[in-house]
Amino acid sequence: AYRDLITAFLERGYAIHGFATAKPKASHLILRHDIDFSPIDALTLAEIESDLSVGATYFFHSTSPFYNAVDPETKEVCRALLDFGHEVGLHFDAAQFSNKLEELDAQATKECQILEDAIGVKVNVISFHRPATSLLGLEAPIAGRIHAYQPKFFNHMGYCSDSSGVWRFGDPLSQNAVARQ
Repeated sequence: AYRDLITAFLERGYAIHGFATAKPKASHLILRHDIDFSPIDALTLAEIESDLSVGATYFFHSTSPFYNAVDPETKEVCRALLDFGHEVGLHFDAAQFSNKLEELDAQATKECQILEDAIGVKVNVISFHRPATSLLGLEAPIAGRIHAYQPKFFNHMGYCSDSSGVWRFGDPLSQNAVARQ
């Protein structure tokens, strides 16, 4: 089903872009995967994307009750994702800290460094884990990096999510942003 969905977007003229190059007014699609539970499961999607010659951004926690970013298996998964041509970013749980941007910046910087040290590649993008409303549409970068909820990505582009295995905003191919194409 995932292969069919990505193929349908490609057939509609969408180009897959990362966060750094996506443009809101273009037919660009950003593929993002927040890894909450199982890093090894990410490889299934990564292989499908690689077969379709598209890239995605995989966001990993540097601190998680379910996996360890510095564990050899997690590092191996991250290296495999990078070898496929995907990007690895930080999945940051800002809810553990105050809403003060200075504190969020400092902690996100620390967590980016943990992930960078583990995978040997600079982390350029952050995705918030279950973001507070105050973080949705926040213009400012976090830890000097772009984040997935900046207006460019969250307000000026169509946004779909399959959190908890359900399309939270309806079928992606039926979204207004897609229907306009």
